[in-house]
Amino acid sequence: MKKKNILFIGAFQEPGGEEEVITYLFKNVDQSQFTPYLCGPARADFFQKHSIGKEQLLDLEMKNIYDIKSINKLRHYIDHYDIDIVHSHGSRGGLFGRVAGFLSKKKPVNIWTLHLLINENRYTISKSRRLTYTMIESVLGKIMTDQIITVSNDLRRKYEQLHNIKNIITIHNGIDIQKYNYEKPNNNTTDKNNILDKKSELTFGFVSRLSKQKGIPYLIQAFNQVVKDPGYTNRIKLQIVGTGDQEMEVRRMVKELELEAHVSLLGFRTDIPEILASIDVLVLPSMFEGFPMVILESLCAGTPVIASSVNGVPEVIQHHVNGLLVEPRNVEQLAESMKFYLDHPEKIIEHGKQGQSLVHHSFTKEVMMNKHMDLYQSLLQVN
Repeated sequence: MKKKNILFIGAFQEPGGEEEVITYLFKNVDQSQFTPYLCGPARADFFQKHSIGKEQLLDLEMKNIYDIKSINKLRHYIDHYDIDIVHSHGSRGGLFGRVAGFLSKKKPVNIWTLHLLINENRYTISKSRRLTYTMIESVLGKIMTDQIITVSNDLRRKYEQLHNIKNIITIHNGIDIQKYNYEKPNNNTTDKNNILDKKSELTFGFVSRLSKQKGIPYLIQAFNQVVKDPGYTNRIKLQIVGTGDQEMEVRRMVKELELEAHVSLLGFRTDIPEILASIDVLVLPSMFEGFPMVILESLCAGTPVIASSVNGVPEVIQHHVNGLLVEPRNVEQLAESMKFYLDHPEKIIEHGKQGQSLVHHSFTKEVMMNKHMDLYQSLLQVN
């Protein structure tokens, strides 16, 4: 069979799971069957992080929904490179990819992956904008899309209900288990003998963007409650890894609550696998999510997770099996969950092993890649 050309499109607006999935598919699609192309905005840190050369990227700005110039440029790419499959990701990438594919002479198979549902973002997107995007998506999904992929079953159900569209499947995100499968280092917090000592110090961690979506103020409030409890004051630390528009707010809260001795703000880091292996418990108090990569990465490192029970999170975090689930924005439940691990440190080891086993079995990048390859081949046969 003649090799087919496949184009991966993303807006690359900020580092995260969406970007990881796109670059992995681009690098690892079976090149005996496909010639891959990558399209998106040229961003210096993107090239450095993913070891992708500038010459490998078809540059596309994708400024906003009115950027006709970018749509025409993308349409030219599709026709010039004789693209057979356009696989776009995210809201902005999906808009440009599907419209350009639909308008092109080539008429490629149009696939779109939904990573987050804009309609659920009531924190940074206005109601009028959410309504506009929802109306546009109904047209895109019904007229310009051959196949929709969601990264969680929760997203699939909600998208089906919102748009009454059925050509949807779920392919969960997967991770590189060789990169994150760390043995716990033998230090004071994670050595097995020490962790079973209820007087030992535990380190909780937050690893993500410092944005409103991630709910970090609720974590700091909960952490403050635990620290101010005399029974836990000298037994708990918090590491915050990441940058974002809430960084100044986080620093202000830490200072006002006098938590400087207990909280470390580590900023942007490239040694995430080592950090996830070194902490005892990851905390992700998000208000909405798709299917967060950092949870898979943490479990792969043998580190259990306390997370908000939102969207796709319960599809991987099983309460009291490999972590603990809390209601979003519930400070009391976050505090009680941290106290649970302080009171039952043996559960950190037990939950960590359960999480590691689950990721190895169900959430590897190889599993994710194989499911995509099966989909590409089946859609090409149909079309």
